[in-house]
Amino acid sequence: MNKLCNIYNYLRLILCVLIFNIYSIAIYAQAPVFADASDVKAIDSMITSFYSGQYTNNLYAPWLMKSHSAVINGNENLRNEIDLVQLDAQTQLNLVYNEDVERYIQLFRDHREKHFEVIKNRTFYYFPLFEQMLDKYNIPLELKYLSVIESALNPVARSKSGAVGLWQFKINTARIVGLNIDSNIDERRDVYKSTEAACKYLSFLHRTFNDWELAVAAYNCGPGEMKKAILRAGGSRDYWYVRQYLPEQTQNYLPSLIATIYVLNKTTSYKIDPKEYGFPLFATDTFLLHQPVTFSHIEQSSGTPVDIIKKLNPSYLNNFIPASKSGNVLILPSENTEQYIINENIYSQENKTRNIRITHTVRSGESFNKLAIIYDCTLDDILNWNNLCSTQLRLNDKLEIWITPDKFQELRSNSYH
Repeated sequence: MNKLCNIYNYLRLILCVLIFNIYSIAIYAQAPVFADASDVKAIDSMITSFYSGQYTNNLYAPWLMKSHSAVINGNENLRNEIDLVQLDAQTQLNLVYNEDVERYIQLFRDHREKHFEVIKNRTFYYFPLFEQMLDKYNIPLELKYLSVIESALNPVARSKSGAVGLWQFKINTARIVGLNIDSNIDERRDVYKSTEAACKYLSFLHRTFNDWELAVAAYNCGPGEMKKAILRAGGSRDYWYVRQYLPEQTQNYLPSLIATIYVLNKTTSYKIDPKEYGFPLFATDTFLLHQPVTFSHIEQSSGTPVDIIKKLNPSYLNNFIPASKSGNVLILPSENTEQYIINENIYSQENKTRNIRITHTVRSGESFNKLAIIYDCTLDDILNWNNLCSTQLRLNDKLEIWITPDKFQELRSNSYH
């Protein structure tokens, strides 16, 4: 029986090579050998199977690639198909090649080159973190490209439907996966927390549908819509069959993802110079802060411009990190770390002498600057002590102020506070 199978596979191999050679001659001669497009499509499918090693275990693939390189390189669609077959062999995802995928490949390569140059620059910063997190949750690493089609790797991206961040969470889904959102912090914009939340959500979807293609599509339309589509498809779990019952946007989602994976892996002709962030993620350091602090104070302490602080810490909405018992994360370039630590230690030592807390009631005509002069402190001190991000004062507002014992005695003598 095994001998018969081997003979059968060998005959199929010979047939495949013969047909491929006829196909090659037809291309060279530019003559329509086959009756219609379906015949050509069948040959393309057979060639794809041949290159995937289905019949030959890649024994003859190198020879065939070399022998017919002129034909392959002269047919862009065939080149794309073969490249995708090779990429498909490296992932758990099913990187199917079809007309929809080809359409997106052509769109991205012909009309979105500059867009993909920017994205490629951003991958140098974000992808190392994504890969580490995806690996932790045993998720195919190629799903790092989901963030490309969701947000173009922009952590402050906001869609018309209200989805926010690298992974485009709507507020209800964000809270389900444990992301905090309030007037000062939107953790959908936090690179670390949103990526882990996306991994948890993708793992949940894969457990639900037991198929990565269905899980990816459900990430776009929601698990409820996917379950309805499966019911309409008679219970089928074949994504490419279920696809027709999905919303139009979701029908285009997986082809767009496959094309994105292809383009970002095959853009060798692009002149890409990664200058978007100036340094990769591994060239940064992380601090856990419990006390409130403004970005302007961090700039003074570390020498890091506010625009860089904002870029590295996009989850803070008002250029301000609020107080937190569990701690809030601050990310700074490694080159500024030592200066920040030294200056913060000095600042902490100085503040240890301000060991008397008073409560100041705002009076008419007072401003933060006036109060800072009166109490020998800075505007940032008052903002930090009171967990404030606005410099607007209202009559009768209560402010906590920390002062030295000497200053307390001076003010008490003058009866100011």
